[in-house]
Amino acid sequence: MVIGSVIVPNSPIAVKEVGKGKEEKMEKTLLGFSSICEFLKSCNPDLLVFLSPYAVSYQDYFNVSNQDSAFGSLQAFQAADVSFKLRYDQAFIQTLDAYCKEKNFPCGCEYDQQILLDRGVMVPYYFFQQYDIHLPIVRIGYSGLSLPMHYKLGQILNEVSVLLEKRVVIVASGDLSHCLKEDGPFGYKKEGEIYDAKMQEDLTSTDFEKFFHYERDFLDQAMAGGHKGFTIMAGCFDGYDVTSKMYSYEAPFGVGYLCASFLKQDENPQRHFLDRFYQHQDEELQRSCNTTDPYVALAKEAISTYISKNEVLDAKCYEKDINFQQKQAVYVSIHKNGMLRGCYGTLISTCETLAKEIVQNAISSCCKDPHFAQVQLEELPYLNVRVDVLEESEPVSSIEKLDPSSYGVIVKTEDGRCGVLLPNVEGIDTPMKQIRIACSKAHINMKQDMFYVERFLVKSHV
Repeated sequence: MVIGSVIVPNSPIAVKEVGKGKEEKMEKTLLGFSSICEFLKSCNPDLLVFLSPYAVSYQDYFNVSNQDSAFGSLQAFQAADVSFKLRYDQAFIQTLDAYCKEKNFPCGCEYDQQILLDRGVMVPYYFFQQYDIHLPIVRIGYSGLSLPMHYKLGQILNEVSVLLEKRVVIVASGDLSHCLKEDGPFGYKKEGEIYDAKMQEDLTSTDFEKFFHYERDFLDQAMAGGHKGFTIMAGCFDGYDVTSKMYSYEAPFGVGYLCASFLKQDENPQRHFLDRFYQHQDEELQRSCNTTDPYVALAKEAISTYISKNEVLDAKCYEKDINFQQKQAVYVSIHKNGMLRGCYGTLISTCETLAKEIVQNAISSCCKDPHFAQVQLEELPYLNVRVDVLEESEPVSSIEKLDPSSYGVIVKTEDGRCGVLLPNVEGIDTPMKQIRIACSKAHINMKQDMFYVERFLVKSHV
């Protein structure tokens, strides 16, 4: 089983051949690595599973590296002589791949394209081998899926290790915030300081349920590079008590470096955090269903009918309401666990009534958005649906006329390219950011292409 885990930084500066003296400013971290190595030796593991933010990452899939061995060096950091050749644990990799296929969980080797080792593996291993730690590894990347899905992957890693009767230690290779100093690589943001303090508190208390409730926008603002890896790690301990130890924390270059270890203890039925999270989601869903407005109710019913029965909902009963009889353009957005799951809409009404427009776009949002796989039947209870009814757009002569909290934007070129962004989108807080994202969606080059901007109001139903 997974018997323990460590959190380690992966800054190449810590490697003396790269730092060339700068590593001396990371004195606490270097001492922390020594403690981590002592912890690993005491665990006597059969293999190490690395969770690396620099491994191959897909939007909807966890990639597992799949070679017999892999080579890498720190040549990119002017230290080509620091090189590694590590052996992958093929028994664990193949069992994990098969297990995930059986469970219909989006993780495995199917899309692996990464041959070379990355710094998320090489920097920690540089220190491990100094303590004569030479173990086979497994390397897994993050994904664009939700935090609960990352946690679920951790549960699966533990289940596979139990099947194989192997002693596994998880290496969550990742830094905390990257915006802790004005003269750091990404400047200073207060969210970074808040994140690092809160994360250390949650890790020390091992209250891993709190990991689910870090908002995506907050994590983006804090530039919390390792959070997804920490969440996978937490899932490995689901249902067990855990002892934690914080060895070191510092941010000499504006990036938070933490060295910490976690050791699995006895089973504890009160620590099934994912089950508890989904139970809370179910309760919230039930409350939302009881208070849903008719626009959202129609969209949800259309999605459920199509996914469960492969039928298009007849909207006649809704068309008895005069509000659904008019023609209007509509966008339907689907979210799951706080993350976008699908979106589809029209700028001009294409159906006879608003009710039919909502049905059409609700179905398209759950199965025709090219950025997402089709919604599955088992996902239906966990979907949140938003319906935005668009008013007619109007030209904008000045950026001062835009307000991303109130107006959506349309950007157009004479050759037919068109990008749309709805108002009140999380993380979009300036007109320029709104225009930039709308242009990127339409492949419009803001510096080279002539384009026109329109704005529109919406009435949102959630």
